[in-house]
Amino acid sequence: MSVRLKVVEGKPHGAVIALHGKWFYIGRDAACQLRPKHDAVGERHCALFLDGDYVEVKDLGTQNGTILNGRRLKPSISTPVHNGDRLQVGPLTFEVEVSAATGGQVGVGRDAPLGHDALDDAEEPATARIANKLIQRDLGKSADPTRAVGTHLNVVLSEGIPCVTIEMPKITDQTVNTLKKELANLSERQGLSRVILDMRKVHEIDGPGIDVILAFESRLKSHGARMKMCELAGPVLDSLADAGVIDQLPIFLDCHDAIWSAW
Repeated sequence: MSVRLKVVEGKPHGAVIALHGKWFYIGRDAACQLRPKHDAVGERHCALFLDGDYVEVKDLGTQNGTILNGRRLKPSISTPVHNGDRLQVGPLTFEVEVSAATGGQVGVGRDAPLGHDALDDAEEPATARIANKLIQRDLGKSADPTRAVGTHLNVVLSEGIPCVTIEMPKITDQTVNTLKKELANLSERQGLSRVILDMRKVHEIDGPGIDVILAFESRLKSHGARMKMCELAGPVLDSLADAGVIDQLPIFLDCHDAIWSAW
């Protein structure tokens, strides 16, 4: 049996992803095989189960739901999938292509292994990796700073200003490369004029991490944008002071103070 997902709404339109293995996960979690980085897509949004001629889909309890042929699926309930069905996940709609001797009939429910170990064991075919790159590229073109910002940033708009929470306990030489890329991509968003970095989840930062923050602020300034920081833990403040850069960065108690202070 061959099962493929063809993008019929969203970008990249017309992309085809071949499914392999028994479980195929869609979601923002890094362990999912298909990872649309979009705020309407859950961390582990849905799972497709393949076994011989059987195909089914299960919503994994997402806020925005999984839509099959215009009907929202009940969470954790396996639902049969047929050739030609339309599966909507966030901004993407796929047409399911099932090729089998029996015509793609579907079977009984299966319990999806929801743990991270099961996700880590799932196979990611080359077609899915290519589709991921294309989807990230097109979502990343959005001017909306809350869309497709990456796996280590969480962005919400407050009074129209993006408040960016860094989802990393340590910004050190060992962890900084991914954050560097995500901040660089964020700084290139069109129309971005003000940004607040919320550091509440960061407990440690070293020289390379500080350099990335400074580079982010410098890149924003080059585009006429401004950055502020808030919710800095004591060790993070100490590291900035030791590096001699604490006076270079506008630091505030919390997001509210940063928003309403003079820009």
